[in-house]
Amino acid sequence: MKYLYGGVLILILGFVVAAAEHHLNVTSEKSTETIEFQAEKNIPLNAAETHGVPTEFLANTNKEYVSPLTSEQIKEPYLEQFEVLQADALEEISSLIKIVYEDYVTKKENDEPISYLYFYRNYYPKLKQLEEQINLSFTDMYKQLEQELIKQGYSAEKALPIKEQFEQTKKDHLKELMALVTNGF
Repeated sequence: MKYLYGGVLILILGFVVAAAEHHLNVTSEKSTETIEFQAEKNIPLNAAETHGVPTEFLANTNKEYVSPLTSEQIKEPYLEQFEVLQADALEEISSLIKIVYEDYVTKKENDEPISYLYFYRNYYPKLKQLEEQINLSFTDMYKQLEQELIKQGYSAEKALPIKEQFEQTKKDHLKELMALVTNGF
């Protein structure tokens, strides 16, 4: 009798294990299919559709949606915005340089003394204000890009080359301006 109960118990355990394995295989197959289907349609993950499997096991917890986008695809529209910002900034700087140059020429034609201190006092604050506006616009767009990358499950560091390029471009244009000033226009 003791052996009979042991045999029945082993059979029952075998059925339970087999049923559990079957259930887990079916669940994982369905979960995978759900994720692939959702990735195609960019549908938010829903606990009811994951058959009780916690979403942290199915997708990165930083994602609201399963995204088929690469980090480069995410950055692309922002790169266009940064290029527009750069073009606008160069246009505004050129406009300011034109005003400074016209003031310089007017002073020279009127035989007025050319004082670099005068130009510094009058135009440097305007240049700094313009730089602050450009930096603020860039920072806002850059933060949006970082947030979008994080939302899609990427590291914010993926945006770092854009920031480095912005800083380098700014340095290059500052060198050009300084060369223009030191050469006396």
